[in-house]
Formats: sequence, C-alpha cells, structure tokens
Amino acid sequence: MKEFQENKLILKDFSSSILFPILNYFYSGKIEINLENAVEILMFSSKYLIDELIETCLNFIKNNLEFETIVDLLKLSETINFKQLIDFSYQFIFDNFDEFIKTPFFLELEQNHLNSILSNNEIQTNEFEIFQSIIKWGKHKSNINQTKKLEKQEKEKLQDQISNIIQKIRFIDFSDQQIEDILKEDLIPNQISQKLVQFQNLQNENDQKEIEEFLQKENTLIFQSRFRSTIIQERKQFQKLKRMDK
Repeated sequence: MKEFQENKLILKDFSSSILFPILNYFYSGKIEINLENAVEILMFSSKYLIDELIETCLNFIKNNLEFETIVDLLKLSETINFKQLIDFSYQFIFDNFDEFIKTPFFLELEQNHLNSILSNNEIQTNEFEIFQSIIKWGKHKSNINQTKKLEKQEKEKLQDQISNIIQKIRFIDFSDQQIEDILKEDLIPNQISQKLVQFQNLQNENDQKEIEEFLQKENTLIFQSRFRSTIIQERKQFQKLKRMDK
C-alpha cells in the first residue's frame, strides 16, 4: 500500500476512536476489540490487508452475534460488501430462526433479507409459525395494528406488503386445517389460493399420479417441502462423500 511505502498511516474514512487500538496493535501485536469498534477495525484491516487482524475481528463478531444487533449487522455488512460478514449474519439467523421470529428484531428485517432467508432450506421451523410471523412482519411494515380485525383497506395494504414474500412460504408443509384457515382469512394472493385449493382437491381424491404431475408442473417454492429438500440435500452430500472415499 502506498501509505505503508511512504511510512505513513492515513486513517482516512475511519473514526479517531480506532486510532489507539490500531497503533497499539502495530506496536505490541495486541488489540482491544469490542462491540463498538469491531466492524470498523475489520474494515480497516481489510483495506490494508492485515490478515491476522481480519481473522481476529471476524472471530470476535461471530462469537458475539445477538438478536438485538443481527439485523443492523446484516445491513451494514451488505453496505460495505463484506461477504464473510454477510455469511455469518445469515447463518446466525438460519441457525436460530425458530427463536428469532419470536423477537421484535425479526420485524426490522428488510424485504430483500426476508426473501433470501425464506428461500433457504436451512431454517427448520414450523412452516405455519413462519407464515404467522410474516403476517406480523407485514403488519409492522404497513403500520397496521397487530391485534385489531383488519378493515378492507388494511387487508389490501397488507396483501401488497407480503405479496412477494408469501411466495417463499412452503404451503405444502401445512396441515389441511391450516390451509383452510388461511384461505378463510383471505390474506394470500388469489393465484396462490387457487393453486392451494386445486392441490387440496387432488389430495382429497387421493390420486397419487395426478398429485405428482401437479407438483412437477407447479415447480415453485410453495410446493417444495423445506424439510424434504433438506433431507434430499443431505443424501446427495452423503453420496458425494461416499464416492470420494472410494
């Protein structure tokens, strides 16, 4: 780096609060990292290619992830385009999703983050609970009271808010009663409602051939079991490892 070649260290784009920890690191090889300075020190060490310090910061952040800060960290990591930090953030959410959706911090997720999360098969949470959480998220983003009965205008506003995300819900993992309940609430797009009714009718007729043909034709996430997809992925990985051992 030009700054190092000239025996200068220019802290441009960084706050003065990391000055002492950085200087101490260069003199002693030790650094005090905390929740307030970890990301900025990581950005600094990444800019100046200080690999050991990058690893130290990443380990600290990874070991101190919390529900209270994960959404802000995810947003920040995407802003600075730091892939490892993005991966840590998402993995933490995947691993703790059943607890995370019950916290108020879940409601602060942006739509693009929620889409990415729900497209992933690593979250092994009851699918109906995920759906209920999406409704809460949609109400929060639309400034709709969580407990009151929805007026027509509010229902339309909520439908618009969740229309894209709802397509990532695996309705095939719902019970028949749960499907009936959500159809009565009339909160999901008509196109999805019609497909769910059609699938329910096929199940009632118990025609396995037609059910299989329907699922092959409707190759969308709503008819792809999250749990089954995970099992298939694990089997493929197991077979791959077996082939490597031979």
